[in-house]
Amino acid sequence: MPTSSASIARPSQESAVLARADSHHLLKSANAKAALVLFTDFQCPYCAEIDPLIRQVANDYAGRINVVVRNLPLPMHQNAGPGAQAVEAAASQGKLSEMMGLVLGGQEEWSKAADPQPVFTEYAQRLGLDAEKFAAAYTSAAVQERISRDYSDAVALGLRGTPSLILNGKMLRLDSYTYDEIKVPLDAALAS
Repeated sequence: MPTSSASIARPSQESAVLARADSHHLLKSANAKAALVLFTDFQCPYCAEIDPLIRQVANDYAGRINVVVRNLPLPMHQNAGPGAQAVEAAASQGKLSEMMGLVLGGQEEWSKAADPQPVFTEYAQRLGLDAEKFAAAYTSAAVQERISRDYSDAVALGLRGTPSLILNGKMLRLDSYTYDEIKVPLDAALAS
Protein backbone atom coordinates (compact mmCIF):
# COMPACT_ATOMS: atom_id res chain seq x y z
CA MET A 1 0.00 0.00 0.00
CA PRO A 2 1.46 3.40 -0.89
CA THR A 3 2.33 5.81 1.81
CA SER A 4 2.72 9.53 1.87
CA SER A 5 5.42 11.32 3.75
CA ALA A 6 5.31 14.79 5.23
CA SER A 7 3.69 17.69 3.45
CA ILE A 8 5.81 19.73 1.11
CA ALA A 9 5.90 23.52 1.00
CA ARG A 10 2.78 24.64 2.81
CA PRO A 11 3.41 28.40 3.21
CA SER A 12 1.98 30.33 0.29
CA GLN A 13 5.30 31.87 -0.76
CA GLU A 14 6.82 28.39 -0.94
CA SER A 15 3.85 26.76 -2.67
CA ALA A 16 4.83 28.52 -5.89
CA VAL A 17 8.04 26.48 -6.07
CA LEU A 18 6.10 23.23 -6.37
CA ALA A 19 4.44 24.18 -9.66
CA ARG A 20 5.05 27.55 -11.22
CA ALA A 21 2.66 29.29 -13.58
CA ASP A 22 4.93 28.47 -16.52
CA SER A 23 5.69 24.88 -15.50
CA HIS A 24 5.20 22.29 -18.23
CA HIS A 25 2.18 20.01 -18.05
CA LEU A 26 1.79 16.50 -19.38
CA LEU A 27 -1.88 16.89 -18.52
CA LYS A 28 -3.72 20.12 -17.73
CA SER A 29 -7.35 20.70 -16.96
CA ALA A 30 -9.11 23.84 -15.76
CA ASN A 31 -11.37 21.57 -13.66
CA ALA A 32 -8.57 19.54 -12.05
CA LYS A 33 -9.23 18.39 -8.50
CA ALA A 34 -5.68 17.15 -7.94
CA ALA A 35 -2.17 18.05 -9.00
CA LEU A 36 0.62 15.54 -9.44
CA VAL A 37 4.06 17.11 -9.76
CA LEU A 38 6.92 15.01 -11.09
CA PHE A 39 10.52 16.08 -10.59
CA THR A 40 12.57 13.98 -12.99
CA ASP A 41 16.13 13.32 -14.10
CA PHE A 42 16.16 12.18 -17.71
CA GLN A 43 19.22 9.98 -17.18
CA CYS A 44 17.75 8.26 -14.11
CA PRO A 45 16.77 4.64 -14.82
CA TYR A 46 13.98 4.82 -12.23
CA CYS A 47 12.51 7.84 -14.01
CA ALA A 48 12.48 5.79 -17.22
CA GLU A 49 10.79 2.97 -15.32
CA ILE A 50 8.03 5.22 -13.95
CA ASP A 51 7.38 7.04 -17.24
CA PRO A 52 4.80 4.50 -18.52
CA LEU A 53 2.94 4.78 -15.20
CA ILE A 54 2.83 8.59 -15.43
CA ARG A 55 1.55 8.32 -19.00
CA GLN A 56 -1.14 5.87 -17.89
CA VAL A 57 -2.15 8.31 -15.13
CA ALA A 58 -2.37 11.11 -17.70
CA ASN A 59 -4.56 8.92 -19.89
CA ASP A 60 -6.80 7.54 -17.13
CA TYR A 61 -7.28 10.83 -15.27
CA ALA A 62 -7.64 13.26 -18.18
CA GLY A 63 -9.88 16.16 -17.22
CA ARG A 64 -9.61 15.44 -13.50
CA ILE A 65 -5.98 16.11 -12.60
CA ASN A 66 -2.99 18.14 -13.65
CA VAL A 67 0.36 16.42 -14.20
CA VAL A 68 3.28 18.83 -14.00
CA VAL A 69 6.80 17.88 -15.12
CA ARG A 70 9.86 19.61 -13.65
CA ASN A 71 13.59 19.02 -13.98
CA LEU A 72 15.88 17.65 -11.29
CA PRO A 73 19.10 16.72 -13.10
CA LEU A 74 21.18 14.97 -10.46
CA PRO A 75 24.92 15.78 -10.36
CA MET A 76 25.84 12.08 -10.52
CA HIS A 77 24.40 11.84 -14.05
CA GLN A 78 26.72 13.57 -16.50
CA ASN A 79 24.10 13.87 -19.24
CA ALA A 80 21.02 14.60 -17.15
CA GLY A 81 21.37 18.32 -17.91
CA PRO A 82 21.58 17.82 -21.68
CA GLY A 83 18.61 15.45 -21.46
CA ALA A 84 16.61 18.17 -19.73
CA GLN A 85 17.76 20.67 -22.38
CA ALA A 86 16.48 18.38 -25.15
CA VAL A 87 13.09 17.97 -23.50
CA GLU A 88 12.80 21.70 -22.82
CA ALA A 89 13.84 22.54 -26.39
CA ALA A 90 11.16 20.19 -27.73
CA ALA A 91 8.60 21.60 -25.29
CA SER A 92 9.14 25.02 -26.85
CA GLN A 93 7.69 23.49 -30.05
CA GLY A 94 4.84 21.68 -28.29
CA LYS A 95 6.49 18.25 -28.13
CA LEU A 96 7.19 17.84 -24.40
CA SER A 97 5.55 14.43 -24.02
CA GLU A 98 6.97 13.00 -27.21
CA MET A 99 10.55 14.07 -26.47
CA MET A 100 10.26 12.86 -22.87
CA GLY A 101 9.32 9.43 -24.21
CA LEU A 102 12.26 9.32 -26.61
CA VAL A 103 14.81 10.64 -24.11
CA LEU A 104 13.71 8.36 -21.27
CA GLY A 105 13.28 5.37 -23.58
CA GLY A 106 16.64 5.93 -25.26
CA GLN A 107 18.86 6.28 -22.21
CA GLU A 108 21.13 3.45 -23.38
CA GLU A 109 21.73 5.35 -26.60
CA TRP A 110 22.89 8.66 -25.12
CA SER A 111 23.53 8.43 -21.37
CA LYS A 112 27.24 7.63 -21.63
CA ALA A 113 27.97 9.72 -24.72
CA ALA A 114 30.68 12.38 -24.48
CA ASP A 115 28.23 14.66 -26.33
CA PRO A 116 24.61 13.47 -26.47
CA GLN A 117 23.38 16.44 -28.52
CA PRO A 118 23.58 14.61 -31.89
CA VAL A 119 21.28 11.89 -30.51
CA PHE A 120 18.82 14.51 -29.27
CA THR A 121 18.99 16.29 -32.63
CA GLU A 122 18.08 13.00 -34.31
CA TYR A 123 15.12 12.64 -31.90
CA ALA A 124 14.02 16.17 -32.81
CA GLN A 125 14.14 15.26 -36.50
CA ARG A 126 12.09 12.12 -35.79
CA LEU A 127 9.46 14.32 -34.13
CA GLY A 128 9.39 16.71 -37.08
CA LEU A 129 10.69 19.66 -35.07
CA ASP A 130 12.21 22.71 -36.71
CA ALA A 131 15.92 21.85 -36.49
CA GLU A 132 17.17 25.44 -36.21
CA LYS A 133 14.68 26.33 -33.49
CA PHE A 134 15.49 23.13 -31.61
CA ALA A 135 19.25 23.80 -31.76
CA ALA A 136 18.78 27.41 -30.64
CA ALA A 137 16.49 26.46 -27.76
CA TYR A 138 18.76 23.56 -26.68
CA THR A 139 21.60 25.98 -25.93
CA SER A 140 19.50 29.00 -24.95
CA ALA A 141 19.79 30.93 -21.72
CA ALA A 142 16.01 30.56 -21.24
CA VAL A 143 16.24 26.75 -21.21
CA GLN A 144 19.24 26.86 -18.87
CA GLU A 145 17.38 29.23 -16.54
CA ARG A 146 14.28 27.02 -16.48
CA ILE A 147 16.33 23.92 -15.61
CA SER A 148 18.26 25.84 -12.94
CA ARG A 149 15.04 27.20 -11.46
CA ASP A 150 13.45 23.75 -11.37
CA TYR A 151 16.58 22.37 -9.71
CA SER A 152 16.65 25.20 -7.15
CA ASP A 153 12.97 24.69 -6.37
CA ALA A 154 13.58 20.95 -5.86
CA VAL A 155 16.43 21.70 -3.46
CA ALA A 156 14.27 24.24 -1.59
CA LEU A 157 11.58 21.55 -1.27
CA GLY A 158 14.13 19.17 0.22
CA LEU A 159 13.98 16.70 -2.66
CA ARG A 160 17.02 14.47 -2.82
CA GLY A 161 16.31 11.96 -5.56
CA THR A 162 14.29 11.10 -8.60
CA PRO A 163 11.65 10.41 -9.50
CA SER A 164 9.99 12.62 -6.90
CA LEU A 165 6.20 12.63 -7.07
CA ILE A 166 4.17 15.12 -5.08
CA LEU A 167 0.39 14.82 -4.96
CA ASN A 168 -1.48 17.88 -3.68
CA GLY A 169 1.55 18.96 -1.65
CA LYS A 170 2.35 15.53 -0.20
CA MET A 171 5.27 13.40 -1.26
CA LEU A 172 4.37 9.95 -2.57
CA ARG A 173 6.74 7.19 -1.58
CA LEU A 174 6.92 4.53 -4.24
CA ASP A 175 8.28 1.17 -3.19
CA SER A 176 7.69 -1.03 -6.21
CA TYR A 177 6.74 1.34 -9.04
CA THR A 178 3.34 -0.20 -9.59
CA TYR A 179 0.38 1.68 -10.99
CA ASP A 180 -1.62 1.19 -7.78
CA GLU A 181 1.00 3.10 -5.79
CA ILE A 182 -0.06 6.18 -7.73
CA LYS A 183 -3.70 5.29 -8.45
CA VAL A 184 -4.77 4.63 -4.85
CA PRO A 185 -3.67 8.02 -3.47
CA LEU A 186 -4.96 9.77 -6.61
CA ASP A 187 -8.38 8.21 -6.20
CA ALA A 188 -8.37 9.21 -2.52
CA ALA A 189 -7.42 12.79 -3.41
CA LEU A 190 -10.20 12.98 -5.98
CA ALA A 191 -12.76 11.53 -3.56
CA SER A 192 -12.04 14.09 -0.83
